[in-house]
Amino acid sequence: MSSSPDIRRIAEKYRRETFRLPYVLSKEQFGEETRKRLSSDCSSRARVYLRERWGVDFDSLELNLQGVVLPRQLARFDAEALMSFAIARDLGVPFGILELTLDCWMPAPYKDSFISQYVWDVDGAVILRETVPKPEPYTSLDALRNACGENMAEAFRQATRQVLQMAYTCDLSSIYSKIVLMNLRSNGQKIGQLFVKEGNLLVPQAFYNGRYGKYSLEDIEGFALEGKVRPSASWNYSEFYLLLPGILCPELAYAVSPFEFDSGKIPEIARLAFKAVESTSGFCPLCVPFPPISTIDPIRLKSKLGKYPEYAVLKTMTPESLFGLLPDLSGCADIWELAFRVMYVLEDAVKSAKVRY
Repeated sequence: MSSSPDIRRIAEKYRRETFRLPYVLSKEQFGEETRKRLSSDCSSRARVYLRERWGVDFDSLELNLQGVVLPRQLARFDAEALMSFAIARDLGVPFGILELTLDCWMPAPYKDSFISQYVWDVDGAVILRETVPKPEPYTSLDALRNACGENMAEAFRQATRQVLQMAYTCDLSSIYSKIVLMNLRSNGQKIGQLFVKEGNLLVPQAFYNGRYGKYSLEDIEGFALEGKVRPSASWNYSEFYLLLPGILCPELAYAVSPFEFDSGKIPEIARLAFKAVESTSGFCPLCVPFPPISTIDPIRLKSKLGKYPEYAVLKTMTPESLFGLLPDLSGCADIWELAFRVMYVLEDAVKSAKVRY
């Protein structure tokens, strides 16, 4: 394992210099936090808040999530999924991926990776990169097709389930349409901005003067009944998404790359959302952290396999060879160090891969 004597020191350095929000870092802390939340009234407080302010009956959503879930637009099996799976296994809880396919593709590095497909020959030794044409901005992710013409979201989902046979997936898209429908039919405050699916595009519509842009409330209700509308991210973070882990679902934790690693406005948005959730429920969201892949040597990784190389390497590994890496990760001081060790195992796999373009 590369640089293994230094991994604990490196993990501690990043934690000390980066963390500003509260994260769960050990099995003991995870158990303690879960017990505290189950014995408190935080879940009922959050339910009352959703019902009284937004007209949303959480119980009618039938959303019973448990264990560690990785929130992602598409359920891809990648480096972050491997780290999150290792965390869930260490905690002894189920692992899942929380999808949002009713989200829009935009020309940005992460979402560009959705249309960069990695294919490999029969023996899994030679990796080729294949890119499908870029879709129009604001194209809904559930409308994307891969190089074989398959629905991309479903293809990713099936591949992930094949490798992580004990994992589950849950797409929040239909849940958000139900939330919008309940909000429309209530006397509560209306959600400020929605995204409406028009054909294959997701179009933002702001609430003003009793309408959402060009649409009446009756029009939006029709979209909601068809599962073609969702709230904006600005509403979602503090009003629902971050109320789920450890609060509305007391035995649920999100696996996250710490928000402090993000650029731009994300760290401040997360800070304010954590504060709002704590004010509503008495607890902060329950999150376990893993390091972004960029915290190891990105130059070596990218020169070896190009952008997002871990997807290609993981695709060449069988479930048996992949899981065979994880037993060597015992004895870690905490969850954060365990995730770092998984990432360095991946670096070794990248360095030993055979590649051609």
